Amino acid sequence: KMKNNIIIVMVISLVLILGFTMVYAANTPGTSEDPIVSKSYVDNALSYKPLELKKGQSLFGGEGCEVIVRGGFVTALAPKDGLADVTAGSEIKQGFLAPANHLLIISREDGRGVKAQENSWILVRGKYTVQ
Repeated sequence: KMKNNIIIVMVISLVLILGFTMVYAANTPGTSEDPIVSKSYVDNALSYKPLELKKGQSLFGGEGCEVIVRGGFVTALAPKDGLADVTAGSEIKQGFLAPANHLLIISREDGRGVKAQENSWILVRGKYTVQ
């Protein structure tokens, strides 16, 4: 009876060890299932960049670009549907004022963005150009 208990404990231990090894191997950093990324990549991908737009300058965003107006007055450049104002749950149409501290998302790279009506500060994340 004692021998049977020892064998059962050894089998359970072996199964647990193999199970933990397989789980660890599946989540090994650096594999395609769990890639390693650099700090600079994370900083660029996840951080907002402060940007000053001078009066008359326009920021044109790429697909998925995010903008938050922090100071000044900027209007929407939205030749089609508008800019998504995620904070308010609405659309900002061409030429309308973009509210301060609202998260704006540019859904398509088709000329959408913001235009500074005076020197203004914004936070931006994603692909964009300034003209």
